[in-house]
Amino acid sequence: MTYSLLTLHEFLALLIKTFVEYYLNSFLSLRFSNSSECLIMSSTVIAQPPPLYNTCFNFVTQHLKQYTHIGCTGLKMPSLIKNSIIDYVVKVQGGFDDDGQLAVLLNPTLCQLNLTGSTITDRVLLAVVEKCPNLKRLTLTKGNYRFSRKGLKALFGRLHHLEEISAKNCALIDDSLVAKLALNCPNLHLLDLEACANVSNCSAEFLKHRRITHLNLSHTSISDEFFKVLADSPCGTSLIDLNVSYCNITSAGMEVLHWKSLKYLGIDGCDLDDFDCIDVAKNLAFVHWTI
Repeated sequence: MTYSLLTLHEFLALLIKTFVEYYLNSFLSLRFSNSSECLIMSSTVIAQPPPLYNTCFNFVTQHLKQYTHIGCTGLKMPSLIKNSIIDYVVKVQGGFDDDGQLAVLLNPTLCQLNLTGSTITDRVLLAVVEKCPNLKRLTLTKGNYRFSRKGLKALFGRLHHLEEISAKNCALIDDSLVAKLALNCPNLHLLDLEACANVSNCSAEFLKHRRITHLNLSHTSISDEFFKVLADSPCGTSLIDLNVSYCNITSAGMEVLHWKSLKYLGIDGCDLDDFDCIDVAKNLAFVHWTI
């Protein structure tokens, strides 16, 4: 099967023709009443056409692969529309399975990007770095990881406005990449690296300088030493939501936490022999653990 992509003028002409035909048919459906010779509407209910925005939006989302196939480097449309298409593909279509499709939609106005369900390659990560310098929130979690450490280094080293990142279950992320992320993202306040097994206590030396409020390091290789490094650091005193479930954490590590700010704590699967430190946490609203 062959496809022919309409030019912008052809597409607009087709839309105008469609709407003119619709309203002409609507006018012809009017008839005069035999009794009063007055113009009245037909009793037949006429379905309203879809809004022009929806028509254009659906057309583009259905033909993304064709734009990629013919080598388009960018779609000439408002950035707001591009951002809506990205959101639609991820939430409705289950993500991008072609890394070239995303490249034509990325733009400098994008502040948050969710790649859940998408195939994420080095090409995608480099395109994000080049086209989205103002990105603040990035979700890689549950994506099809096809990138390398080189792609991650570029990503973590150049997104200076990043505030939140979620990249669960990524074996490539280790302490050196956490260090690059912490050093280059001064506004980082949410870090979700659940099940990144190569993240260990060494990461604490770099994270302690950031005012991180939400930290998920469950199923990683950290231990009590991690909290001893954080202690009264900017990170340690800023934590609101902390999840270290199934890590080598004991009561000794819990005792050095800054409990005044902490509200949510996940310690499921940790080897705790007493909970005296939790008893003094006046602001703690939720604790998840196993007995």
